[in-house]
Amino acid sequence: MKPILSWLVLRDEKIMQKVCRLEPEIILEGEDPSRLPLEDRKEILRSICEKIDSNFYNRAIDESSSLQRFASPDLVEEVKILFEEHKSSPQVVDYLLRLVWQGCIHQALPKAMFFALNSKVESFVRVAAVQAVRLLGSKGDFEEIIEAYLLEEEPHNKNLLTELIYNLDSTDSAVQWIVKALDNVQILEKYEPMILNYPLLDFITRTDESILFQFVKGIDQFLRSEPVIARRDCEISKKYGWLLPISLKAVEKLVLSKHSDALQPESLFVLSQIPGFEDFSDFGSRSITHDLPNLVPAWQELNHQLFWHEVDDKRKRLAEKQGKFLRSYWQVILFGSYCKFSENDFELIIQDIATRSILDDWLLYH
Repeated sequence: MKPILSWLVLRDEKIMQKVCRLEPEIILEGEDPSRLPLEDRKEILRSICEKIDSNFYNRAIDESSSLQRFASPDLVEEVKILFEEHKSSPQVVDYLLRLVWQGCIHQALPKAMFFALNSKVESFVRVAAVQAVRLLGSKGDFEEIIEAYLLEEEPHNKNLLTELIYNLDSTDSAVQWIVKALDNVQILEKYEPMILNYPLLDFITRTDESILFQFVKGIDQFLRSEPVIARRDCEISKKYGWLLPISLKAVEKLVLSKHSDALQPESLFVLSQIPGFEDFSDFGSRSITHDLPNLVPAWQELNHQLFWHEVDDKRKRLAEKQGKFLRSYWQVILFGSYCKFSENDFELIIQDIATRSILDDWLLYH
């Protein structure tokens, strides 16, 4: 019956008035509610907002398709009035903001800016406001939002941070912004980091390798921050360990292009930690896939430098924690390593034996 009613209201004024009074959301399900006269659409919108405010409405009105069919720029004055009348109702404000960007109501941009910059409103309201500003506003408007966001004293809400990262350009300044934002992010419970995984992985995918190492370097300080979880050959920050697989994807992209930054200490640290990290159950990031067990041995220079990075790290930890020496190759790879040697590495091994200055290093190849 409802589909028929949504069609009839466009053709019968009396039916439209009755439906508007009883269940106005039915009208939004019709073929083209924007064909209704402006005054009728204002009345429908007002009725819908009142129902949302009382939490007595059909959830179908939240669907993007319904909003697109109903929203239009000529509703701008009514939308401004309703923003003011329902400013204490986050649900209504959220609905109106989505109506603004779905209907490309540019004249309501100041309202969207107000809510995007207001740290006191609900996070889902700010997310809707950011979406509206990103679509309707200028680059300067969005930059004003992200600059103000960093100045907020309260820990950054993960849902709003997700939306902001998705909308960042792939630039060096964006990398710096992400690092600063993560420094004050909300404490994330187990599996919650998955919320931020997606925008960060998206950012890595669309960012050029020439910039990407700045991301790896910026994340490095978080990965090493105390307190740490120490297990096998992996020591990683308890608070920020969830970022390790994210950094790994950035390093993998550098490895794929054989970029020299993949040989930097920060990149090698990530590669050395992942084999042990994959046995952790403390973080919700283990589902991220990669091909580094094949990529590392295929690049001889990386394979060689990663091996000696792991040797130095293992030697230091054995000496500090157990008072032992590192004299066996198996001590290095016991708990997992991406390094593999073949007959193609024979000359390189001979060179190592001839040039390494520490006697214990010679013993690793015996």
